[in-house]
Amino acid sequence: MTGEKYRDWERIRQEYLDSSISLRALAESRGISLSTLEKRSRREGWQQMKKQRQLELGSARLEQVTDKLLSSISRAIDQGEKLEARDYKALTSAVKELGEIKEQLRSAGLKGGRETLELCLSEELEELSG
Repeated sequence: MTGEKYRDWERIRQEYLDSSISLRALAESRGISLSTLEKRSRREGWQQMKKQRQLELGSARLEQVTDKLLSSISRAIDQGEKLEARDYKALTSAVKELGEIKEQLRSAGLKGGRETLELCLSEELEELSG
């Protein structure tokens, strides 16, 4: 070691990536100077990793909510529940919206704006799914 006392950088990086803690708060909690932590973070690309992880988690959550909605719609139709015309119209509309959401996600992913769109849509879909 060259003057710097041993630090478990892997564990520190994981703590940063797995939580919403800021670099400043992490530095304080670990007794590390903020500048040292910022240099390490920048050199190893921690912020990009964190952003990617949040995007992946958001995508997974959005997919779960969408699947839950589609399952509910399918169950209602398969069980042959007595549905009125307005219910079928609502189900048809929901399926159409889910298809549009899927298309928006695909096209936003191509343009690089997927993260913002996923956050907005996941909140809307969670409300719909109850």
